[in-house]
Amino acid sequence: MKKRTFDQEYKIQAVELCLEGDKSIAQVAKALGLAYNTLHRWVKEYKESNGTSFVGSGNIKPQNQEIIELRRRNQELEEELAILKKALGIFTRSNLRIYFSTPKRISCCEDVSSARCFKKWVLRLAQAREK
Repeated sequence: MKKRTFDQEYKIQAVELCLEGDKSIAQVAKALGLAYNTLHRWVKEYKESNGTSFVGSGNIKPQNQEIIELRRRNQELEEELAILKKALGIFTRSNLRIYFSTPKRISCCEDVSSARCFKKWVLRLAQAREK
């Protein structure tokens, strides 16, 4: 038996039949050929979200969007920290000094003072040292 899927418009119309009409959820569910629990869940989601429910597959609810962005940023920062830790180990072993007051010229960017260029520079140094 194939699982039935319903679009956002159908769900909203079914919920509005329950909320605006004089029929109960059970009566509307029976008339539409839905399970009572399914329609009850739709009504509950609709009331809790104030009309922004049923976002569909592949879409994200607005309250979850910020969490996803924060997790992505956290992962980027963890990667940067790992690179900087590796750089610290390289520079302490080889007694190299970095002075941020006078930017060092490198090929990928203007100077080492920006974090992204510094990461690329450190990775190239690490790769050169490993060879």
